[in-house]
Amino acid sequence: MFCASWVEYVRGFDPAAEYRGTYASEEQAVAVIKKAGGMLALVDRLARKGGITHTNAPQNGDIALISARSASDLQIKEIGAIKFGHQWACLGYQGVIGCRAEFIAAWSIVA
Repeated sequence: MFCASWVEYVRGFDPAAEYRGTYASEEQAVAVIKKAGGMLALVDRLARKGGITHTNAPQNGDIALISARSASDLQIKEIGAIKFGHQWACLGYQGVIGCRAEFIAAWSIVA
């Protein structure tokens, strides 16, 4: 929801509105993601629905799935992030953190 909230702030629409309030735990979120065909399939579908296109050269403010350690269990996972200089902003236990990571897929949200 971190990236969807950013898209709503920048573009004025919430691409994940249909999912807000539909889960209350990480396990339930994982079930939603699995049902959608995985994180990449889910994010791509929501992005396309909002007219957001793929980019191979993400700029500041663009969203992506990155491969990084999860704050919840320290395992390498696909995590939603926002391009911020040479880093990616993503959620950690203490709030937003910056990390260096390779992106798996990125979408340009600049209108």
